[in-house]
Amino acid sequence: MITCNKNTSSTKKNQLLLFERKTEAYEALNFFKDTEKTEGAFYLRFQVMPKEKLNILKRFYKKEEWQIFKLICKFWNVTE
Repeated sequence: MITCNKNTSSTKKNQLLLFERKTEAYEALNFFKDTEKTEGAFYLRFQVMPKEKLNILKRFYKKEEWQIFKLICKFWNVTE
């Protein structure tokens, strides 16, 4: 017989929360999916990115705005 204790339940909740945060971060990164693959185009798009999406990325990656911009460029394989 399998029993579900507090730790198992807590672990599942944490896994679900992490999955939700990863999904939100991925959706925020997709804000750039149709952007021309140049740093300039990405910078202009970054400037109009909704604060909510930016805050999702800042919380998930625990980085400052300029670091988030570099991370986005790296994610989309954008070079200078």
